[in-house]
Amino acid sequence: MNFQRDAFSRIALCLFAALMAPGCSKPPQVEPQQIRLVEATWTAVAGKDLKSLAMLTKTVEAERQSGRISPNQNAYFQKIFANAQNQRWQEAEEAAFEFLHAQGP
Repeated sequence: MNFQRDAFSRIALCLFAALMAPGCSKPPQVEPQQIRLVEATWTAVAGKDLKSLAMLTKTVEAERQSGRISPNQNAYFQKIFANAQNQRWQEAEEAAFEFLHAQGP
């Protein structure tokens, strides 16, 4: 009986950890004015365009500093940029695609 409770506790802990792990959460929505940044990010990542990504990184930082992008939104952009800069194109593309589609129709 104690074995079953321990096994159940371990399973529950693993499920909780998996749900709380970074990357498991839904991408944030942005304000209508920032949708162009999400679209441009997707385009740059899909084209593996490091020059455009560098410009977008600066633009997103300026938007963050002005308060037009929340910390959560900024973190999602930074996740995409970091993956691209580290040549993890598949991860960057998946995150950018999810981010774009989280914005709705």
